[in-house]
Amino acid sequence: MMFQGQIGRQLSSNGNGGKALARGPDAARACFDAGLKKSSGGAHQQFLYQAWATMEAAAGDVEAARVLFEKGTAAHPRAAPLWLEFGLFEAAAGEVQRARDAFESGAGVMPPYPPVFEAWAALERSVGDEDRAREIAAVGAAAAGPVRMGREVREGEVGGGAAPGGGMQPVGQEVVL
Repeated sequence: MMFQGQIGRQLSSNGNGGKALARGPDAARACFDAGLKKSSGGAHQQFLYQAWATMEAAAGDVEAARVLFEKGTAAHPRAAPLWLEFGLFEAAAGEVQRARDAFESGAGVMPPYPPVFEAWAALERSVGDEDRAREIAAVGAAAAGPVRMGREVREGEVGGGAAPGGGMQPVGQEVVL
């Protein structure tokens, strides 16, 4: 199973991750760094961390990518999409326990973000833990409430990776695995 995040899919599909990236990774790094400084803790930082980490991973610098994901999730612990991408990155790097840790952190964010549960369940299925995959999918489906999880998860076939979408649940309801 291939685990690939949103930005990685976009970069691989259009061959150009943006004008700065087209000028080279050093120009892109400078833009990301400037953006992080200008945003000074704003909510948009999570996307800059995610994009920069994904670029570093695509360039083969796994440690730089990991450091950026760690900084991003430390600065924005409630950013479930960032936790999702961190987990997908670790899964793609073959770091199953690190991927689990990221997905578990993302699953604890309120309101729940169904793609985190979907990706986590897919990871467990990919390593042969069908029971754990079904458990995570069920918890994710319950946490999503009226919001639907991906078809694969609803039907118990969680091998397809994270599906697009998101969900809302009243703040304060806990997700317990």
